[in-house]
Amino acid sequence: MADQFAKEGNWEGAVFLYQGASQKDPKNIRLREKLNEAKAQAAGQHYQKGRGLLKEKNIPQALEEFKRAMSLDPGKQEHQDGLNEALSLKEAQDLYVSGLK
Repeated sequence: MADQFAKEGNWEGAVFLYQGASQKDPKNIRLREKLNEAKAQAAGQHYQKGRGLLKEKNIPQALEEFKRAMSLDPGKQEHQDGLNEALSLKEAQDLYVSGLK
């Protein structure tokens, strides 16, 4: 089923199922490889969604997407950069709003 989700591009579903299978068979290297690939793909989807939300100036949702990308693939600098950009924009927005008061 996880393989089917992966083929359909449902990477979140694939991650969930591969994690369960990997817990049942922790020595299965092939399962771990598939899990890592699914995590990377799901993280990429969240990153792209975050970029789109930033363009729409939807900073809170973008932050959530970048955080999710980071949780799935913490080693990817691109995801960290997106999160940092969103945090900077949120801080600037917060300062602007507080200056209006």
